[in-house]
Amino acid sequence: MNNKSTLKAISSHQPWASMLVLGHKPVENRPKPWNHRGPVLIHASLTFDNDGADWIIENFPHLEKPVLDSKDLRGGIVGKVNMVDCVTEHTSPWFCGPKGYVFEDPETVTFHPYKGQQGVFNVPWPPPALIPDRQWYIDQFKGEECQCGAEKKARNAFCLGCYKALPARYKQALWSRFGEGFEQAYDDAVKWLNG
Repeated sequence: MNNKSTLKAISSHQPWASMLVLGHKPVENRPKPWNHRGPVLIHASLTFDNDGADWIIENFPHLEKPVLDSKDLRGGIVGKVNMVDCVTEHTSPWFCGPKGYVFEDPETVTFHPYKGQQGVFNVPWPPPALIPDRQWYIDQFKGEECQCGAEKKARNAFCLGCYKALPARYKQALWSRFGEGFEQAYDDAVKWLNG
C-alpha cells in the first residue's frame, strides 16, 4: 500500500471503539445498512460514554481496565477490523441493532490523532509518520508530574499552580490537539513559565 491510499473509517464513542479493536465486541450497532466488505479503520471520537462503560463493566467485569484505559484514546484512529457482514440479528450480547456491522480480525494500531466524522469517511492510510517527539508530548500529558516537579492530574498539561500562572493566550493554545498545535503551545508555555 502506498502513502496515497485511503481506507474507510467509522467513528465510535469510547469505550466502544476500544472494545471493537481489542476483539471483545464483534458487532457495531448502526441505524443504516452498509454493504462494504473489507478493512475498516476504527476512529474513537472525543466523547466517552459513561453509561456504556458502566454496562460493559457490569456485564464483563474482566474488561474494567481496558474500559478505563480507553479514556486516554480519544480523537483518533485506534485500530482496524475486517467487515464481513451487515445483519439485522446477531447472537452477541453486544448487538442491539437495528443494523449490525460484523467485524473479524481486530487489531490495535498506534494511536493516530485524526478528526472524525459522522457516517463513513476516508482516512489516508498508512498515516504519515508521527513527528519524532510527539510521543514525548503525549507521555507528558498523560503523566502525573508537571514540568515544575509538582504533582498534576493525568490528562492535564500542567499542575494547577503553573496553569493559573499562564497568561490567557497560552492557556487557550493548550487546547489544541496533538499534531495540530499542542506541541508548540506546550513548548511556549514551558518557556514562559521558566523565563
